[in-house]
Amino acid sequence: MRLSKHWALAAPLLFTSLSAMAAPAPWSEVAAQAQPPAGERITYGPGKDQFAELFVPNSAAEPVPVLALIHGGCWLQQFDVEHLRPLAVAISELGWAVWLPEYRRVGGDQAEGGYPETFLDIATVMDVLRQLAPQRNLDLNRLVVSGHSAGGHLALWSATRGSLPAGHALYRSDPLIPKAVIGLAAIADLASYRVGPAGSCHSAVDILMGGAPDEHADRYAAASPAQRLPLPVPVSLIQGAEDPIVSLASAKGFAKASPSTELLELPELGHFDLVIPRGAAWDALQAELANAAD
Repeated sequence: MRLSKHWALAAPLLFTSLSAMAAPAPWSEVAAQAQPPAGERITYGPGKDQFAELFVPNSAAEPVPVLALIHGGCWLQQFDVEHLRPLAVAISELGWAVWLPEYRRVGGDQAEGGYPETFLDIATVMDVLRQLAPQRNLDLNRLVVSGHSAGGHLALWSATRGSLPAGHALYRSDPLIPKAVIGLAAIADLASYRVGPAGSCHSAVDILMGGAPDEHADRYAAASPAQRLPLPVPVSLIQGAEDPIVSLASAKGFAKASPSTELLELPELGHFDLVIPRGAAWDALQAELANAAD
């Protein structure tokens, strides 16, 4: 477990917060948060889900660091950017521009995502930041990508795009690679994560990928961060020890296999604590952002 200088400064507040936690937060607490106004909506494709919201600090006079924050929800159509807006606004109040992308997802009659569409959307929405940076005063030298759960998977994957060969279905020339990745209960290994109870988030992997690893080994090799090691940038995994959706064991396994990854284990916290801007997880995220902005 890493203790950065910013983390050390935040530690007293963190452990005060930990002592006040009664139980891991449920999804209902995320959904019940007061909704702030949406950010500036910018489209990056013709599809209904091909847009992102940009939140820029009100007082920004100099170029500001950028956090691309990718929402989770098992890659499923029923979960969208709305539930991460409160976190996006809280981060923008720290002096960051926050890029909150929507993307094509799976499940449901209106779903347009899956392999390769979901991944191509993430590639496109990241690269379009180059066009926005001069207009919106964004410092892409301090670009960090974060994501929660399935969004954490996509955040990790976005940092690996530079090693895809020309001609690959997911290849884009000159991809914009972040300075660092912060995974919030990130799904890092698609092949192992797909094994779980029927109807759970685990079962969405096969829908996303169009089948199992033995049917599409090439897809898993291109799209699963665990199969694309070593990652080219530093990675911090913030992980609740009591997470029933993305296990602490899976985070430990990825951190052990990935030389550039540090694991920050938060006792008593679950899956959804990590996207509510309060308490121990919020303290940890602020510390990691401060460290990445240096």
